[in-house]
Amino acid sequence: MNFSHSALEFLKSRTIREVCASISSMSQTRTMSRRFWPVLLAVAALFCLLFGCGGGSGGSSSGTTTGTVVQIALVGVYQGTRAPAQLAPLSTGSKIQFELLGVNNLTGNPQTVPASGYSTNAPSSVATLSSGGLLTATGNSNGTEYQVSATYAGTAYSQEFAVGPPEALLQGLIRTGTGSPVPGATINFTDASGAITGTTTSGTDGSFIANVPASSKYFAVVFNTSFYNVYTYGSSTYTNSISGCAAPLPTLRTGSLTTLPSNVIAYIADSSDPPPPPDGCG
Repeated sequence: MNFSHSALEFLKSRTIREVCASISSMSQTRTMSRRFWPVLLAVAALFCLLFGCGGGSGGSSSGTTTGTVVQIALVGVYQGTRAPAQLAPLSTGSKIQFELLGVNNLTGNPQTVPASGYSTNAPSSVATLSSGGLLTATGNSNGTEYQVSATYAGTAYSQEFAVGPPEALLQGLIRTGTGSPVPGATINFTDASGAITGTTTSGTDGSFIANVPASSKYFAVVFNTSFYNVYTYGSSTYTNSISGCAAPLPTLRTGSLTTLPSNVIAYIADSSDPPPPPDGCG
């Protein structure tokens, strides 16, 4: 999933203000690949929806104050959440809600537009798709990629996906100490040897869902520069500044959804109170 990884690397090194400025300026020109843009748009939207992007230059062709939605892309989130979906591949059994998301050229804010004519070229043995854009991954595509398509204002938009074998599903929440959701955090999963087994990102509500092998044992959270590189999970605190300092996962089971028993707590970098020192590094 190199295109998703590239988008997340772009975002996690930037502050909220920088992300919003970037998404606003990118609404004027499209300089990246067709696969990179939808992922970047979806993840950057997490920042803008929570914190507000504001600003933005230019105007709509009609001269109104409502602006025009540009750079529209078809994106997917896990059903019932705002957590961006891992599309390459999905785990068999996953349910993904697709929607058309763009950027208002006046405000720079993300904005959904009404989609119609949802369709997929995947056989029903791989995936089914409802008229409202809800995709259910029904079987392994064995490396073959398919498309979901939808139409808005006479233009068709599409997004690639693949389906892998059933894996464990894990969900969790990332919050600040005051309970505010933390969007756009990268969560990396590893096995007992430290090898990466999966990566996902938190949504606008701070939630995340990942499909990972049941052999996954640990997770580590990477924040953008608005937060300290330290987080608390359960009764211990961890940091990516120390190699191997990762939080333990509960036991995972293939085909089952497991919820982290505690929220992940993040620490805002400009807070007057520094984070506690990491004590969970073993």
